[in-house]
Amino acid sequence: MHARAHLLSNRVAVVTTLSLLALVACGGSDDADAAGGDVGAGGAAGVSNAGAGRAGAPAAGGAGAGKAGAPAAAGASAGQAGAAGASAGQAGAAGASAGKAGAGGASAGQAGAAGASAGQAGAAGASAGKAGAAGSPVTPPEVTVGEVEETQLFDVVGTSTAYTALQGGASDGTYAYAVVLDTQAGDIDVSQLLKYQISTGKRVASVSFGAPGKVTNKLGHGNDATFNPDTGRLVVPAWTNDSSTQPANNGKLLRIIDPATLAIVDTRTVDVNVTNLCYAKGTYLIFTGGSFRTYDAGFKLVDSTPFNIVSVEDKYAPKGATRVGQGIDCDADYVYLTRWYPDADTNRLYVATWAGELVGAYTWDGPEGEHLMHVSGARILHGINTPGAGGDLRRIEKFQYVVEYLAEGGAGSMPSTRVLYGRYTPLRQSAFTLAGKAFAGWAAERLSDGKWRYEKPDGSDDGWYAKGGQPSGWSYYVYADGAKVAKTAPYGLVRMHAQWK
Repeated sequence: MHARAHLLSNRVAVVTTLSLLALVACGGSDDADAAGGDVGAGGAAGVSNAGAGRAGAPAAGGAGAGKAGAPAAAGASAGQAGAAGASAGQAGAAGASAGKAGAGGASAGQAGAAGASAGQAGAAGASAGKAGAAGSPVTPPEVTVGEVEETQLFDVVGTSTAYTALQGGASDGTYAYAVVLDTQAGDIDVSQLLKYQISTGKRVASVSFGAPGKVTNKLGHGNDATFNPDTGRLVVPAWTNDSSTQPANNGKLLRIIDPATLAIVDTRTVDVNVTNLCYAKGTYLIFTGGSFRTYDAGFKLVDSTPFNIVSVEDKYAPKGATRVGQGIDCDADYVYLTRWYPDADTNRLYVATWAGELVGAYTWDGPEGEHLMHVSGARILHGINTPGAGGDLRRIEKFQYVVEYLAEGGAGSMPSTRVLYGRYTPLRQSAFTLAGKAFAGWAAERLSDGKWRYEKPDGSDDGWYAKGGQPSGWSYYVYADGAKVAKTAPYGLVRMHAQWK
């Protein structure tokens, strides 16, 4: 989509606002974990996680829930269970599986009431994340609302000033690939595919795609792109809306590109026009016609799941503003959509499950956001179109981060946890073992600034410091199994290091 906005700033500082269930955590909060930030997975009957999220103190009547090693009310594991009727993030019911079960009637983050199957919750006593009473209606997940910040990394420009509009983009983790357009006389698009090294911001390669005889160029408008790590190939939709002479099925063509040479090595055809595309967990996803359409590795349609973007924008977009659909991205957990509202000079980043359930709506005020790309699965970058100048690539902050678990001498393996910023999400239960030792909790290290979380001996204060640079007498802030995190890091990886005793 062509740009219409002209604002460019190196960093847009905004205040994050969250629409969350009532979760109040006192004690142990810091700038990265506002309103208590990281909390235990529950509190006793109606208590909102006071002091939750830490290890080592008793949990009487729900206070101190989330601290490891102490008993919790109503038979629930300390820091992992919530009482019936408690409204607390993804809280669980009394006696239910710690940090994963939902209480009868509880309204809790991604958890549903008795029988609701939502996120990681289930009815009391049922298997976490799968259970629900037969025939009960599914409760939609809560939508986390916030404002992101963006930091400009580098400009994305063609080999000449004729290339004035940034379009689709993708990343293989090391390099960013982006399409820029030169709209020539007669409204004929000519494209360049650019390759940038992300760590240096340097353009290392480019290939031009012309339109001889006014026949559409091979990359078309280049609205979106994705990278398939399983094949090592880029995929770019060939759709365009210019005045060139096009094949009848041009909008259904996908160009398969070798990222080493930027050459088109194959062309595949799907059953719908494609203007956005992403790939994750062995599946391509195309968003079109109000549906998430999924395709296997051979581009054969597998499923179609409704996602009503109109109703989403009716609720979360600026009232009366023109709505412009842009690129998408996805990972194993979520689908991310960037949308632009030129009348209001603002963007929305919507987050949905693969099942078509909206779970996040984030705002960024600024120029036209064109595409989204994952970098090594832990950072999401935003391609911004700046009229007449190409564009730039920005790191999105206060949007999402990834928690990974380290055994620290123990045995076993654990999958990572993706956290939407501001959305209370439980840490996984430890699956690690160490002979002769008992698991004591998690120490947190965030890679965004290289700091670890520490606390005073009496637990009255805590903060993030470089390793070994904490105040005298302070030790690791230890998260209990199932403790909930929300704002631990603005982006990137958070490493949870197993602690043993």
